[in-house]
Amino acid sequence: MHEITVELATAADVDVLVELNRDVQDLHVVGEPGEFVAFTAETEPAVRDELAALIDTDDHVVLVARDGQDAVGYLVAQRVERAASPYRPAETFHYVHQIGVAPSSRGAGAGTALLAAIEAAARSHGSTRVALDHWAFNEGAARFFAARGYGTYNVRRRKRLDAPPAERPEAGLRVPERFTTPRLRLRPPVPGDAEAVYAYASDPLVTQHLPFPTHRAVDDAVAFLHYVGRGWATGTEYTWVLEFEGQVIGTCAIRESEHGVDLGYVLARGFWGRGLMTEAVTAVVDWARAQPNVHRIWAYRDLDNVASGRVLEKAGLAVEATLRRFVVMRNLSPVPRDAAVHSWTRT
Repeated sequence: MHEITVELATAADVDVLVELNRDVQDLHVVGEPGEFVAFTAETEPAVRDELAALIDTDDHVVLVARDGQDAVGYLVAQRVERAASPYRPAETFHYVHQIGVAPSSRGAGAGTALLAAIEAAARSHGSTRVALDHWAFNEGAARFFAARGYGTYNVRRRKRLDAPPAERPEAGLRVPERFTTPRLRLRPPVPGDAEAVYAYASDPLVTQHLPFPTHRAVDDAVAFLHYVGRGWATGTEYTWVLEFEGQVIGTCAIRESEHGVDLGYVLARGFWGRGLMTEAVTAVVDWARAQPNVHRIWAYRDLDNVASGRVLEKAGLAVEATLRRFVVMRNLSPVPRDAAVHSWTRT
């Protein structure tokens, strides 16, 4: 039985607000990596200072939701007083800049209670509406807000000018959408794969040697699928799900560089030790080796991930080097860890 209450945050809540903000930031880094930076030990003090300052700011409202004694969600909103102009009338409204609920507490009513509380606060200050936004990849947020009466009123679009995908040279790889091996089918992910992706990406043993955070909710998988779908659309990264006997059990992905490709992969724990990952990686590597413009295929792994090393070696990628303090495996430690680089190069 959940007992959700909402109250104004105080300075004593800053630590838990920072942790709740970390969950929100992790989701957005996965869904929009070009727009957000990862939450790290270096960024944490600035996040802490900002949240502490907002608590003491007259035109902001910072709320914390509790389930019993445990803080499980937060919301940051700003009271906006817009002056009249030749284009728009004067208006006072509240704008929600941040809202988040701990993944383990989603579905218990904390998000709904936070919105109800800010709506009540907005009415008491004479606001005519509460407005908010969410990123297009976050389909879970879209459903949540729509179900609580928040309609679409402004659509923002963008066109990136730094490296437009449409201007990629025709000489780029023509990557196949599907591979078929004796036991597997590799295909592009679809939104309906979210539950299957979450099933293995939420397993700490699966993600311990991977650089992305362990999924805490299905919405994390939804965001991941949006990200990889954009990779196919823009030609920046190509990800396949692995189907075994009709079940999605992992992914394999490559990224194209000027002279080669790098790859990564993940497999559900229940299918380890059966040669399935080797089968998938070998199919992709064999295809890449057959492309005349691919002069190098490479991957890195945590130095302690011996099983991954065996997969790469069986696929034809020999150990090339050990890179000290190369990558942060955030599910193990915030300290950069040693990595082994495996590669195949054209001779």
